[in-house]
Amino acid sequence: MIPATATAAAMTENYAEGGPLAVFFALSSEQGLLRPPTPGYAVMALEFEKALADIANGADVQTALDAAVDAIDADIEANGGYGFGE
Repeated sequence: MIPATATAAAMTENYAEGGPLAVFFALSSEQGLLRPPTPGYAVMALEFEKALADIANGADVQTALDAAVDAIDADIEANGGYGFGE
């Protein structure tokens, strides 16, 4: 597994600067995306994917994105905000 932080990478033989796998750490640092810190991410990702697929298949952009927002908002509400904002 590629280390998650530069500090962690520096503590390894393979991923530290000059190590044989350092290029993979650099690549993941440049191209990797951190997911939002919420258990609702799975629903958010699926709804966004669905909206993009619908748009690609000819759906109205605003309608598809509004539907995704509504579904995500409903999930957050159904789960009590996932503990955020309390």
